[in-house]
Amino acid sequence: MDIVNEYRIKSGITMADIKKEIKKKKLPWNGASTYIHKDAVHSTFKCLSNDITVNIAFPEDLTTWDSFEHVLILDEMGGQPYYPFYQADEKKEARFRFPFVLTIIGIYNKFMDSLSFLERIKK
Repeated sequence: MDIVNEYRIKSGITMADIKKEIKKKKLPWNGASTYIHKDAVHSTFKCLSNDITVNIAFPEDLTTWDSFEHVLILDEMGGQPYYPFYQADEKKEARFRFPFVLTIIGIYNKFMDSLSFLERIKK
């Protein structure tokens, strides 16, 4: 997905650092959310738009964190992953690039960029 940024946790970041940032942003800090990833010991979420949320899981070993595996974009109304987000790609046909999906991707990228414990992965 060329239009969705990929992220990793910065080197040296601890779970305490992440919790502090999440609390500072007034986001929920939850226990294990295995619906996001089987290794989740903590998680948070934020509404991106309407009923679309970004759900982020944190494993005990933060060096294994991956923005594809530990982040779930969820359609709350349907109770399932928001598939248009995962199918969006600049190279794919236009039906996967309708304005609402592009808006969600933009909000997602901006939110993830705002988290001080993350850094973009250069492609």
